[in-house]
Amino acid sequence: SSLASDDGHIDFQVGGQPVRTDITLDNVSLTTSTAREGFFVDPDSNARRWVDAHSAPHPVDARAARIGSQVADRTTVKWFGGWNKDIKTAVDDYVTRSTAAGQLPTLVAYNIPGRDCGGASGGGAKDVDAYKAWIDGFIAGIAKRPALVVLEPDAVAQADVEQNCLTPQGREARFDMLWYANQHLDAQGPHVKTYIDAGNATWTLGARREDNPADQGIGLSDMADLLGRSGIYLADGVAVNVANYHSTDISNDYGRRLAARVKERLGVDTTWVVDTSRNGNGAYRIPGNETSGQVGFCNPPLRKLGSASRVGEGGAAYYLWIKNPGDSDGRHLDDARCPADGPQYKAGDFSPEFAERLIDGS
Repeated sequence: SSLASDDGHIDFQVGGQPVRTDITLDNVSLTTSTAREGFFVDPDSNARRWVDAHSAPHPVDARAARIGSQVADRTTVKWFGGWNKDIKTAVDDYVTRSTAAGQLPTLVAYNIPGRDCGGASGGGAKDVDAYKAWIDGFIAGIAKRPALVVLEPDAVAQADVEQNCLTPQGREARFDMLWYANQHLDAQGPHVKTYIDAGNATWTLGARREDNPADQGIGLSDMADLLGRSGIYLADGVAVNVANYHSTDISNDYGRRLAARVKERLGVDTTWVVDTSRNGNGAYRIPGNETSGQVGFCNPPLRKLGSASRVGEGGAAYYLWIKNPGDSDGRHLDDARCPADGPQYKAGDFSPEFAERLIDGS
């Protein structure tokens, strides 16, 4: 007997002549455990463009080879925002190339108005209508093809009233936009998986998790309620630790606890993905200050690359390199929380110095 496949058909042969049969595969799961077998590597990432510009036939930078193999060859998530002049075309091009390669694209939608509370990564669409038009274009580019989407890093956590980020009207508008995005992504069908950002362990549980009365963070119940108002009912799960450094164990613990609280308060079964791009050494804490985990978000020293994108464990759906390693978190000139003695690159710009530090854990 044998089984062969081409052009979307499967031929079954048992002893005699093969019989061509059209079938539909339902509930297909990605089970690859390595970055490049299943996840599409962005051929135009900041790291890849830097490596190509500093390799032969161009003047060679000695750092290019290892940054290429350790970072650029493993950068499997692409961010989309207002810098994409034609969002539908940009997304369509990326998903088309991924599909042609037989691999799964992972995309970050990052264009919510008032993004990053005006911090180093501030920006976003000008208003609600502009955002809805933008997310419509983003979704149209996917066109119901298989994709993972991480929806609006920081947007839910920064809608917490104690973050002092948005006016009451601004909070309502944000929930409306996130619900709209989740609703329309959900309408793309089962091959498009959406994970709405839910901050990180420190942001929700406090700097010392739940054992420090002085710093409880947003809290699991409040985060669950924020997710409910943002449309978690329509999403496949949440994304945790995006652009942060918490270890996979701590992030999975947070994901499990948040999923349990979402089930308890909203009646929704959910899962999570973890950003493992830079969490090989866990979160940075200022020496002598046990509660300093959250302040180390901006190009901190002694961090290291984490597990490359793959199927998750311990309840996590996936481990993903959501933040592109080497891309700066910000600079002191734009955000005083960024150390003056760290890499001084604008948020989102590629720093070969930072990339090498992440490779070496230095």
